[in-house]
Amino acid sequence: MRGLLRRAEKEVNTSENALLPVNRLPPEILQHIFRLATRRNIARPQPLSNASIAAGDIWSLIEFIPDGASAIASVCRHWRSVFLADATFRVLIHDRQDRGPLTIARQSRAALELRLLATRSHAVLDLVKSEAHRIRAVHWEKANTRRSDLGLLATSGCRFEKLVLGMSPHLPAVEADILQPILNTQTAYLQWLTLRDCKNLPEIELPQLTGLHLDGCPGPEATRSLYALLARAPKLTDLVLSRVLLADSTETSLTRTPLPLPQLRRLVFADEVSPESIAAFLRCVDLSPDASIRVHAGPHPALFAGLMRTSAFRDATAVYVSTARDGVVISGPHAAVHFAAREMLCALLGHVIAMNGLRMEEVWLLGDVCRGAGLLPAFPQSVKRIVVHDVGLAVALGALQRREHREGCVDAAKADSSLGPDCRFLDGRREGITVRVLMTRFMSVSSVLMKLASWAEARTTHVVVGCLPGYKGDRSCSPDFERSFASLEIRDQVEEPKPTLPDVCTKAEHCLWPAWLE
Repeated sequence: MRGLLRRAEKEVNTSENALLPVNRLPPEILQHIFRLATRRNIARPQPLSNASIAAGDIWSLIEFIPDGASAIASVCRHWRSVFLADATFRVLIHDRQDRGPLTIARQSRAALELRLLATRSHAVLDLVKSEAHRIRAVHWEKANTRRSDLGLLATSGCRFEKLVLGMSPHLPAVEADILQPILNTQTAYLQWLTLRDCKNLPEIELPQLTGLHLDGCPGPEATRSLYALLARAPKLTDLVLSRVLLADSTETSLTRTPLPLPQLRRLVFADEVSPESIAAFLRCVDLSPDASIRVHAGPHPALFAGLMRTSAFRDATAVYVSTARDGVVISGPHAAVHFAAREMLCALLGHVIAMNGLRMEEVWLLGDVCRGAGLLPAFPQSVKRIVVHDVGLAVALGALQRREHREGCVDAAKADSSLGPDCRFLDGRREGITVRVLMTRFMSVSSVLMKLASWAEARTTHVVVGCLPGYKGDRSCSPDFERSFASLEIRDQVEEPKPTLPDVCTKAEHCLWPAWLE
């Protein structure tokens, strides 16, 4: 009798559940809601100087909630059946006694993602043995704690798309001959690979690899293995190097011909990569004209010498700096370079502006860029357009006026080379430029125009004053100002304008490659 009552109760509950508005939704919509509930977007990509990234997975901008799957599946039978029928969801299993995710993993056909710790669970290891073909990602920190367990990853049935292996620097390093069998079994599937604190790198074919992150490895003695690994990854589009020390190819008896990386689109030099290592690497590789670079380093001659070998830097026509976004961007038509340094913005900008061999046509100064940091060098004659916030107008005008001084020393520079690079510039007078001032505070439009009118080249300058949303200053100005410039326009801005960057720089790809201007 009790059994009949329980069965009747379940049938009544099922009928009542079916009448709920949420359960009337089509299964496809419910599955979409479940996907949103079991994963979360990483709100903010990591800065290049953040050491905490060394313990994480940089490749995914979406994080799966550990108990999300089991929580949804335990609500009711209808939700459970709809959830388990979704072949696109992924179960995240931590290396601990988590019965909920393990049960869901065994009952479903979903792909699995494992996060293993130094002390592993026997239940998880059994899952690796029995369901190896469903595991798509493995994140294993301190993998050298139990070196004997690494052999599980070499199971022939595994189809890892992503592998993150971190080694404890306080334990004996894992040699390349231990990693090689693991990676050899995954060459047909592996797309993203992270290796941390490895002594040597395996030299194997990785035909499907698109993302490679090396952190804390290799040392100078393993430089050869790095280039050998890159040569065996023909589809590589993303390369991230952090805490590495790289030697020049000539020091390792490698061929003097730079290694071509034709598919590479995003190159990141993150924390603790010296300018000398960056320069050495850029001398040893041949990047495509579409490859953009993000680097965490201050101004250094070796750094700029290395960057001048790349199209992203050499062909740049615009420079952008913003105190709100912490960095300096120089951009060309196909690629760009992002100096992601919170400090020394003015110093970086000054070195870029003063460099010979660059033809800068556009300069963006947003925010009070050089407050208390000294003066910018003279803008080169090639600059045709300047966009500046009202608070940074004095900095821009100072650089323009110093440019006039440079023009005044042309003949002297030809006669006396000791005057230095500040007097080297293009011959001839520059055509009138466009100065676009974005009004942000209570500064009046008249005061801005008065500053511009005092400049010697004001009559050949095209001035555009844009009032950003929230601007509460005085917008009125005297009609006399129109005679002070080649042209004058005062307009309302719906939103703050942004410079045009290559597409590769406008989309977030991983935690160390955000959208640059977001």
